[in-house]
Amino acid sequence: MSKKEDKKIQNPEEEEILNLQQNEQQAKEESSGQQLLNSLLTEGEDEDQQIKGWKDLTKVLSIDGQWFRRQIWVILIIVLGIIVYITNRYQAQSEIILEENLRDSLKDMKFRSLTRSSELTLKCRQSKLEEQLRANGDSSLAPSTEAPFYIYRNK
Repeated sequence: MSKKEDKKIQNPEEEEILNLQQNEQQAKEESSGQQLLNSLLTEGEDEDQQIKGWKDLTKVLSIDGQWFRRQIWVILIIVLGIIVYITNRYQAQSEIILEENLRDSLKDMKFRSLTRSSELTLKCRQSKLEEQLRANGDSSLAPSTEAPFYIYRNK
């Protein structure tokens, strides 16, 4: 007989314990093999996992609380710079919009002025005034036959 058979015959309780230990050992070997297989299959997927919380972020970046305490002034300066940048940009954009509106209104006023000036010139011409006087029945005014001034030539 073999040694295993001798042990079986000698103590059945020890045999059960031995079988349980062997089964646990096989399960450990299979699970470690499975873990190794899973780790090989998911080797590149660790980088693609999403960070779900602040603690995960600090673990990934290996940042502890002291790092934040040491860098708090730098962080505050950066945040202050961002706030100043946004404020200045908003103010500059509002000034640009105001300038464009003023430029457009100035252009509109220039065109209105030109229109009024041309209308006034048209209404104030001598021929137009004579026509209006004749239409109203005022015949006492007549056009002048003499030139309003003389031009002399120097010899």
